[in-house]
Amino acid sequence: MDIFVVETPLQMLNAIEARFYFNGDRNLLILLTSPPFPQKIFKPLIDRNAWDGIFSIPIREKEPEFVSHPDFSLWERKFGEYYRYLKQFKCRRKLNMVTKSFTKVDRLFLGNYLQEYMRHFGNHLDYRELVLLDDGNDAVRVNDLRWDRAVEVKPRGVAGFKAGLHKLLHDWDSRHANNVTFFSSYDLAPKNGDRLVKNGYAYLRKMIGANAQTDQIMFLGQCLVDDQWMSKAVYLEYLARIKQYFAEEQLIYIKHPRESKPILDEIRGRLGFEILWYDVPIEFQLVRGVVPKGIASFFCSAIENCRIIFGSSLCITAFYIEPRDLLCCHGFAEQMYAYWKSKENQRFRVRAA
Repeated sequence: MDIFVVETPLQMLNAIEARFYFNGDRNLLILLTSPPFPQKIFKPLIDRNAWDGIFSIPIREKEPEFVSHPDFSLWERKFGEYYRYLKQFKCRRKLNMVTKSFTKVDRLFLGNYLQEYMRHFGNHLDYRELVLLDDGNDAVRVNDLRWDRAVEVKPRGVAGFKAGLHKLLHDWDSRHANNVTFFSSYDLAPKNGDRLVKNGYAYLRKMIGANAQTDQIMFLGQCLVDDQWMSKAVYLEYLARIKQYFAEEQLIYIKHPRESKPILDEIRGRLGFEILWYDVPIEFQLVRGVVPKGIASFFCSAIENCRIIFGSSLCITAFYIEPRDLLCCHGFAEQMYAYWKSKENQRFRVRAA
């Protein structure tokens, strides 16, 4: 049996590709659901006949107001802290019960390996091979992390006692596996012991038909403001320049699933963008629907995926963000742009905004 554990639609899309590529005899799907990604959001992507079993586990739930927005009193902040400990304790126990229900499996496919509960799941299941799915650009970060992992320094004394108690009661077992297989669209250079299997999106490419094409340019939004990678003012300034760059085109802004309403309201109100949102990853939407004249973004993973899926049939532009305009992760952004500059051709470009 192969087991797939995913928590976002993009991870689900890559799980479908992995199931098609590895072609295991039996395939079990486990959905880790949360308020941003409830079970219903996966429905358009799931062909139930393709899976031998589908299970859903809530991994995060909406927090009460006193936990998500505590006042300044010590007791309320402490209460919120212990509330989170209790919820994680229950969630960890639930995952442990699931892993104990399986004997050794052939391949275990995990979504975002940066998430501690994903690593916990892998550390409590006996498998022959651990395969990591792409979840956007985080696949690159996971590979970098596996190269640069520091030796853990264990605390001693009272701090060590508290750490041991947390580990016993509710902490995730977040150790990294000795060896992993990356199933990735990126040309990663895995560390010794790890390996790379390229995801060429064969399943999606097989679905491409004689799709109609529009004259639109789709700009794919990112959560750079909500995730505090850029200030709102700078993000809007870049979008204004990009709109000017495509002044002669019909430019549409495609909302990222996690972008907040206040940011989108400003993009629509101040910059005059038409905003669309799809209930599936943009890669899947373009394969099954109308293909635009081109797509553009900053450094979202759909740029890489669409480059592989559509090749020279789609014009793709990655707009460069100056390091001084980012609030964090400058090296990572530069790494992504350098990677794409090495892939440039007439239909795939990195451009200044």
